[in-house]
Amino acid sequence: MNESAKDANQAVVAREQARALLGVLLNAQRDAERSAGRSDLFKRVTGTSSLEKSIAATRKLIESYDRLIGDTQPHENHETATDGQAIESVRTLNLTATYAARSA
Repeated sequence: MNESAKDANQAVVAREQARALLGVLLNAQRDAERSAGRSDLFKRVTGTSSLEKSIAATRKLIESYDRLIGDTQPHENHETATDGQAIESVRTLNLTATYAARSA
């Protein structure tokens, strides 16, 4: 398996991890909404809950992975990203995913 195929595979795995994280965040949001007795201080201050921000960030991350994976797949009459661009994109998205998971 060449380097770009490994990077594409790594991006697919990371996207699936982000999708799993999104599921966990959505379940946590449902649970939080059920326990209406608790107030989200972050939401009172900013107007958006910390879970809502994490969900939005995770959705954007998944969309970014979708674009990256689509860009690294060979298309007829289209150039693909260079190996260096693909590697850098995967590294950036992995860093973003790690940050989103830790701040959730």
